[in-house]
Amino acid sequence: MRGFHKSLKASQEKMGAALNAAAASASDSINSQLPPGYRLRGASVANASSHEFKYGDRVPTYRGPGQVPEPAHLRRGDDGVAEPETHLLIGVEHADGLCHRSAFVAIRVVSQFGDLKGVRAHTLSASAGDGGEKVGSRITWRATRDLRCAPRPGDVLVLEVYAGWDVTERSNAWERCVARAQCSLSAVAEDGSTQLTLHRRLERGRGTGGLNGGVAGVITLRRVPHTDAGVADALSGVDLGVPLPTRKKRLFLVRHGESAWNEATRNTNLMKMMKFDHPLNAAGVAQCQRLAANGAHAIELATAAAGGRVAGEVWSGRGREGRSRGATGAEVAFASASSQIRDVDGSDVNALLARNMNLGDARVGLGPRGVNVDWSVLRSEEAFMAAARGTADGGGGAFIAGDAPVGGVVLTSAAGDGGRYSAGVATAYVGTSNFGTCEDADYPEWIASYARCKKCFVSPLTRAVQTAAFVVQQLPTRDFAGTTLLRSCREVKGTMGSMDCVGISSGTAIVERCAQKLKELVGSIPGGVADVVMASIERRMDHNDAVGQWWTGREDIDSKEEIDERMTDFFDSMRFDPSDVCVVVTHSLFIREMLGRFVSPAFEAAAPVLARRMREHKLENCGCLGIDVVFDDAGTPAVVDAKLMFGSDFVGGK
Repeated sequence: MRGFHKSLKASQEKMGAALNAAAASASDSINSQLPPGYRLRGASVANASSHEFKYGDRVPTYRGPGQVPEPAHLRRGDDGVAEPETHLLIGVEHADGLCHRSAFVAIRVVSQFGDLKGVRAHTLSASAGDGGEKVGSRITWRATRDLRCAPRPGDVLVLEVYAGWDVTERSNAWERCVARAQCSLSAVAEDGSTQLTLHRRLERGRGTGGLNGGVAGVITLRRVPHTDAGVADALSGVDLGVPLPTRKKRLFLVRHGESAWNEATRNTNLMKMMKFDHPLNAAGVAQCQRLAANGAHAIELATAAAGGRVAGEVWSGRGREGRSRGATGAEVAFASASSQIRDVDGSDVNALLARNMNLGDARVGLGPRGVNVDWSVLRSEEAFMAAARGTADGGGGAFIAGDAPVGGVVLTSAAGDGGRYSAGVATAYVGTSNFGTCEDADYPEWIASYARCKKCFVSPLTRAVQTAAFVVQQLPTRDFAGTTLLRSCREVKGTMGSMDCVGISSGTAIVERCAQKLKELVGSIPGGVADVVMASIERRMDHNDAVGQWWTGREDIDSKEEIDERMTDFFDSMRFDPSDVCVVVTHSLFIREMLGRFVSPAFEAAAPVLARRMREHKLENCGCLGIDVVFDDAGTPAVVDAKLMFGSDFVGGK
């Protein structure tokens, strides 16, 4: 029986190969009779021009653990000639009136003589529904694509809308074109949006009704200026001063904190595992606070080492005796924390805890130095103010750095008797950044670039948005542009049972759900902290494309080809964002899939151990990995450098 099945499979493969060969031969015959520049989709490319590029066919192949990825050879397809060092950026915003649950858009440019120009680009599929049960009136893409050609008089922009979720080349959705539009390229304004009427067929005499003709809806486009410098962020108006599209980008990849799904998996709780869009648990919140505090403290240490300011006060580098010497990491962290404590009063204790303290590590206790202290979690205003005031004899606010557990510093209030310790002295433990544990000479430069982050991109899943709120809250950049939800960097749904990848909320409801889930962690977060944390991200939140059903359906999985499409969309979002450095809060599988595809051979040779771990292992919860990405003229990304930040590591072997 096994031999029969094997023989049947071989016969099927031969029949399929014969049919494919016949179809390719027929396509080539038809193509030979078409005008120059026109080709059937899926036709043989044996005689295609070597200058023709297929948009999206730029993903290097991951050949397995320890193997260098194959180069991203651009395959030839049905596109026109892409012009080197030439960019035409078109933004596809949204469409109204389409009667389809999900759809995607393909765009390209045709010259006045009918010749195809540049590349054909397409968006990811977007949905107007809330999960399949309800269909809305607007489908939102918010995607920018580079058509890679120079606009000239008479050029026409051609647009087609296809119904379906799968945008890969193997998808049947490419056979279901449901609407078309075209206009002169000069009609698409650079200083605003342009609306085009979508038609079911580009024919006359069909009127406004009927299933086969008439108006299908309206689509909104915009033309993104290709500039050399001085670009202003659309959300905040901040001048980010870099060219578009960017050729180099530094990303700080942050994995979300531990979620309720991680906890349920560890405890084999199947009921909780099958819930959708799990939020952070108490341990995850503590991890987020630790990461945010570590980042903030590392920035302060780097600033102090360079002779700058720490928490608004100049750090002199002098000891208590006044002798000039180098400041230790613990002393600088102590100076920062003590100055923050002096600036707060009892009415604002929750805001201080949310902004400056690591709640997972914050402790307070009473007892003389050298005596074991019964540490308890710092939860109350009274306990905090007891530490801030110190003893009753005038020592309030004067803190001395003492011995501490690993990774922290004890702040001890000094009594009024010359700084000697006495019974009843209050101590508080504040986590440090592990800044001094990194021996890399270029580590301070990575920290300095982290301090310059003006933009944060985040997966719309609840646990990621909650993590981003803690991180963004402690970024020191005053002209922070804002946070953007980006569905392409959501978690990879590898199995039917990965219900933590299925979303629940969309649009403004995402942040509302995040705040509510934080408030439900009673006893883990002091009252008011959830509101303070979420307010820091909500004020400048761009919901972007996280509307409708932005997640993978509960009965679907993400195939390799679909992940490839998401990677293309993600890196286009990075390439067309004008900031040179940003934070991306995402998920372990998405990070591993990204690094498995785009680690450059040069970095593989320079840091083989780190490169291997980046591709094979998951980043730990609330781990932070900085990467440098360079783009070639076609937009192909390559990771050329990387650095584990703030004591982060991967889960698994070395």
